Amino acid sequence: MRACILALTFSAVGAGILGLPWAVASLGWALGLGMLVVNAILSAVALWMLVEVREMCTARSYAQAVEFYFGPALGQCLAAILALGSFGSACASMMFATNFLVDILSTEAIANIIGHSTSVSLDSSQLTKPLCIMVLVAILFLLSLSRDVTRWKYASVACVVVLLYVAAALIGKAAGNMSHEDSGNDFADSLQRSSTGCKPLPSDSFVAAVNPGLEKMSQAIAVLIFSFCCHFNLFSVVDTLANPTQARARTVIAWTVVLQSALYLFVGLAGYIVWKQALLRSSNTGNVLACWGPNDIVIAIARGLMIITLLVSSTMNMHPTRENILRFIFKCCSKDCRRRCLVRRGPDGTEDALLMDRVSVFAMADASWPAYLAVTLVIIALISIIVVVVPSVLDVLGFIGGLCGVSLMFAFPAALYVRVCVFNDDVTKRKSLLAISPVLLLFGVISFFGLVAVGVSIKACASR
Repeated sequence: MRACILALTFSAVGAGILGLPWAVASLGWALGLGMLVVNAILSAVALWMLVEVREMCTARSYAQAVEFYFGPALGQCLAAILALGSFGSACASMMFATNFLVDILSTEAIANIIGHSTSVSLDSSQLTKPLCIMVLVAILFLLSLSRDVTRWKYASVACVVVLLYVAAALIGKAAGNMSHEDSGNDFADSLQRSSTGCKPLPSDSFVAAVNPGLEKMSQAIAVLIFSFCCHFNLFSVVDTLANPTQARARTVIAWTVVLQSALYLFVGLAGYIVWKQALLRSSNTGNVLACWGPNDIVIAIARGLMIITLLVSSTMNMHPTRENILRFIFKCCSKDCRRRCLVRRGPDGTEDALLMDRVSVFAMADASWPAYLAVTLVIIALISIIVVVVPSVLDVLGFIGGLCGVSLMFAFPAALYVRVCVFNDDVTKRKSLLAISPVLLLFGVISFFGLVAVGVSIKACASR
């Protein structure tokens, strides 16, 4: 039970937590935390719906249920959304990692190693960021070559520890900020002197609610949606329970949402307590760690650890991205194409004739090495382009939260629940549509903001 709760919890928790303080600052502390709680409740309801679907149908996975009840076309749509969501998460992770690496190169420790004159030249050079991107994507490419995703399971556990360290660091900074303010010290001035990314002003204060306009509000809500998106993993996680009853599955859901909410509330509020409206003026919006100067030891350690964590996270996201792209190609192309590009031949050059006909089944072992390598290179190249072209990580978080998060958290779970549970062929097992209509209405409202965030992200990238 504990393993399932942690697995489901941290399948959603990632680099997106660094954008939560910005979301709270955009909406005000009361409205921001209130929207976080609303998203947590709706996430729990959607997970509960999927548990009901799992109990009332024979499908043993999210994708299988969608394809069985809505046909192969929507099954392909789901595969595309999953690939896009994983790809977007990898892009966001690499954008964060690039900024952290640039900050680390600006520290006094690096200056002492390479020389102060070289360090000054490195800081002022326009080539520093592109070189950092090249180094990181090269490492990502090497890490992503393996077909076996399970080799990263222990690294994933270590990443959880890093995320908890970052959360603890932010909470510690917030506690230090409050103690300095209580003692009457001019802490805002010291923050302004030590900060490079955020510039606090004396007029900054705690604001309960703000109306930032439709675009900023939608982006903030999309970041919150993205933070809770773990729904695609529910079927596989519940199936690992020793006794996967509906009651035990609901217990996993309850504890998962509670743990996610507690972590997000602490991180979002801690970052806001320190920087308040300065988060909105950040030179790197959506990245709370960018507010502190490069020589803050606690934050510098957090940045260094996060680079490793983000590389592992990007590698983990490369696998579903690549697999869903290859599955999409496998289902769409002709038998001749599958024979030439996707089927891995044996030592004697023979091929699995049965594989030619089982279009609905695909595993990574079915992909030939050239096809596998080609798709990997294309994904790596696209990630590099996104990191260079997209102006802010918020645009990536807003896009994948608004499109993929809304689809996986609200659209597909609601559609499956209505089809399987409300319009069940067995009249005695049918659920009431009227009873869930308020939930469906809230799903629609939150989805509206998410889709607006998608438009905002596309508009920002187009204007760049």
